[in-house]
Parts: sequence; structure tokens; C-alpha cells
Amino acid sequence: MNDLSLALTQVWENAFQFWTTPSARIQAAVIGLSIFIAWISSQRAKPKILKLLQDQTRPAWIERTIRILAQLLLPLFLLLCSLLARGVLDRFGFASVDLLNPFVHATTAWLIYRLVAGLTHNRFWLRLAAVLAFGMAALQSFGLLEPTLDFLSSASFAIGKSKLSILDVVNGVFILLLLLWMSSLLGSAGETRIREL
Repeated sequence: MNDLSLALTQVWENAFQFWTTPSARIQAAVIGLSIFIAWISSQRAKPKILKLLQDQTRPAWIERTIRILAQLLLPLFLLLCSLLARGVLDRFGFASVDLLNPFVHATTAWLIYRLVAGLTHNRFWLRLAAVLAFGMAALQSFGLLEPTLDFLSSASFAIGKSKLSILDVVNGVFILLLLLWMSSLLGSAGETRIREL
């Protein structure tokens, strides 16, 4: 029990020491400002984009694209604001590794998830997109993405004269799933088009 209280005390002191640094405070303020600007921008732009849906002569795929774009506005504006803020902080010599870089990675994962959510409503694809996008964002935020990819590519086994790594298998499965998903989308679009005739 004494070790646990000592560990908690150490974590608390480290967190307090981190938040008292000017870099952490500036990054937190920049993240808050980015969220506010992105929210205001998306609230102003969304009605203008949805106004494009009032034209009934547009094909169904354009309407779907407009709806997906309307869903992507907030994460897109948030990603743009945070990338701009990271560039400005780097330009003036402030560190952006502690808070801003993980925020950018999480925002990118959110954007990817919202894009997949706009393209499909299948729970399997949504869960797969969430696990992959947010998992890779977490690995990148902690600096573990490259070592993980190196480990997966080095862990290989021989099949005949060639070597097959775990990364090759994962890439193959991902490409197969992507092709199956695209063929499903094209099939449903073709079926919808045939029914309209």
C-alpha cells in the first residue's frame, strides 16, 4: 500500500510540474483556442454546405458527398487549426510534442473515423476504422508506431523460398478488406442505379 501511495504522489508531482511549465500552458491554450475556432467555423459553414442539398436535380452521389462533407467539417477545421497552431509554435521555438502533437494525431484519427462513418453504417467497418485510426494515433503519440512497424516487419516466417512477415500479412488483409468494402459500395451503388431505371 505504501508503494502505491508513493507512486501516486510521484505521478501527481510530475503532472503538477508539467502543468507549471509555460510550454504546457501555451499548448493547452492553443488547443482550447483551436477547438473554439473550429467549432465556430463549422457552425457557420455547415448551413451553407447543407443549402446545396436543396437542389433536387443533383444526383444521389453528390448529395451523399455533401452530407459526408458536412459531417467532416468540425474535425477538418479542428485539424487545420491545430496544424496551423503547431506550425506557429514550432516557428517561435515552443515545444509542441507534449500536448499538441498527440492532439493532432487524435484529431486526424477522428477525421478518418468520421469519413468512414459517412461512407458506411456497418458496425464492423466502423469498429475496425476506430481501432486502426485511434490505435495508430496512440502509437504515434507515444513514439511507438515506427518500432511497432519495425517489429512486425522483422517478425517473419519462411514459406518455401520466400519470407513472409507479419506486416505483410496485415497489409494483405487490410488491402483485401479495403477491396471488399469498395466492391460492396460499388455493388450497392450499381443496384441503386439499376432500380432507378
